[in-house]
Amino acid sequence: MILNEKDIVKLLQFPRPDMRRNFQSLDGTWKIYFAKSRSRAKKIIREWKDKETINTSSWENIRVPFCIESEASGIGRRMDRVHALYFLTFTLDPSFNRELVHIRLGAVDHYCEIYLNGEYLGSHESGYTPITMTAPLETFRQGENSLMIYVEDAPSFSFLRGKQSPFRKNYFVFYTPVSGIWQSVWLENTSMSYLKHFHVHPGLNSFTMELFFSYTPEDFSCEFRFDSKTTLLTKKDFRAHPEGFIYSCTVNYQKAGIKPEFWSPGSPHLYPVKIRIMGQQGGQKSLSDTVESFIGLRIIERRGSGIFLNGENLYQRLILNQGYYPDGWYSPVNRENYLKDIKAINECGFNGMRIHEKLEDPAFLFCCDAMGMLVWEEFPSFYLYMRKSRNELKKTMQEIVNRDFNHPSIITWVLFNETWGLYNRLLTGTFNSILHRFFSFMKSLDPGRLVIDNSGFFHAQSDIIDIHHYLPENNLITDYYTAIAERRFRTFNLKKFIGIFFHMETAMPEFYSDDSGDSGQPVIISEFGGFGFYETEKRQFPDLYREWISSIMQHDSFAGYCYTQFTDIEQEENGLFTFDRKPKTDMNIIKKINLG
Repeated sequence: MILNEKDIVKLLQFPRPDMRRNFQSLDGTWKIYFAKSRSRAKKIIREWKDKETINTSSWENIRVPFCIESEASGIGRRMDRVHALYFLTFTLDPSFNRELVHIRLGAVDHYCEIYLNGEYLGSHESGYTPITMTAPLETFRQGENSLMIYVEDAPSFSFLRGKQSPFRKNYFVFYTPVSGIWQSVWLENTSMSYLKHFHVHPGLNSFTMELFFSYTPEDFSCEFRFDSKTTLLTKKDFRAHPEGFIYSCTVNYQKAGIKPEFWSPGSPHLYPVKIRIMGQQGGQKSLSDTVESFIGLRIIERRGSGIFLNGENLYQRLILNQGYYPDGWYSPVNRENYLKDIKAINECGFNGMRIHEKLEDPAFLFCCDAMGMLVWEEFPSFYLYMRKSRNELKKTMQEIVNRDFNHPSIITWVLFNETWGLYNRLLTGTFNSILHRFFSFMKSLDPGRLVIDNSGFFHAQSDIIDIHHYLPENNLITDYYTAIAERRFRTFNLKKFIGIFFHMETAMPEFYSDDSGDSGQPVIISEFGGFGFYETEKRQFPDLYREWISSIMQHDSFAGYCYTQFTDIEQEENGLFTFDRKPKTDMNIIKKINLG
């Protein structure tokens, strides 16, 4: 089925439209207190636990899920360091009658601890990955319950920061930082046996499904419904796994009588999926968990110097999207704004986007699935390579792959950008091995997508050779592209590397970090333009855009491009649109140029 806009809006009421259960939302107005230190915050938590009450009358109100720095949060302040206590009282949904209640937070930047009715449930570190704390139903009170979340953030160079400035002011292309809860908070209720997540591996002739469960008792059974066909699974169908239990099966389209409709930008077909888990409760067979989702059958692969989608050559017309929003900053004030952004990008003739230095909300990715928008998902950079930053990136990769595995819109993972965070390793002899290790690690997590090791700069092992440049004149670009098309690539040179910084990064070179980098991969110009921020010829925007795009399109060996960028953001005013989404030029002209 292809979802219409009304269907999509209806599904956006769920915190995770791609993983739908009965839920209780905790979004809305919370109380917040900004402590001067961690020790002061912990003292308040201890007093709350000992007295079983807390006076929050003098605390400020904050609107969740908007970061502290945003206007939509009601706070709108920028702080060097954050030691914040979020507090909410709520009554549990009376329909919650199964053994477990899952407290879920979409994302909190950066470190958090969760307390329920004075009891510590656990902690989490990473500003972009989902958090789940699970508690027995009896832990919750019949009447009022209290939830406290301690949040800590700092301008650390070892955190995954993306475009968040670590200083008191913005600079160059780095913006106001993000702290606190910035994605939805909600509750779900299941029995002891529940679905943790599932992975779909599509193929041209079949697909493989992996279902990951928490626990499978002897009387366990599961109904899996796909394309109006129901499969019954029992205990014997499962095998043990470090995360619990896993069921894996392969469905051959022809044998199952399925005529597959593959997902693509022009036809974003999604198959509805429903998973029902049965178990025992009080000696009676009962429903343990129900999850509804969608599957998009999509195969992305590299063949020589080309990229193929479902077996057909794919030319990518992408735009750089930083993922910042008026008032909400890291989150839109209304989720329907996701749809408006995607429609605006599509109406400009782009078929995809590179989400730059940010891991987006799953609701946004679902909108890309439903509306047929290709996505490069890029991991936010840390600014200094250390054991802590390395471990956080690996953990984030694992958690994000589990969260986003089934989004057909995501076709490429980007691990690093322009060597950010790796400069201290560039001259140590370990730089290449770092890129090789992270590339291999991502391929082990997700072998079905393309992976870029280090976008635009010093490739060591990559499915795509992507290149960044902000050259000011088209005649320079013509020579530059000719050299790239003829694969006259260069390896690392210290003198040229230092020169980049003296020229303010106007041209990211087509360097390899070693001689083994070029194996005939597809080439994509994944950053260029930036008109209005970077120095260019003084001419009308449509004329500049037409020349720059024409220079790319005349090279058949290029597999696409990504223009910088979708909207203005603070001091970086180089968008096709203003920050409040007003077009700066006639978008019909941009569409005609993009579509050739």
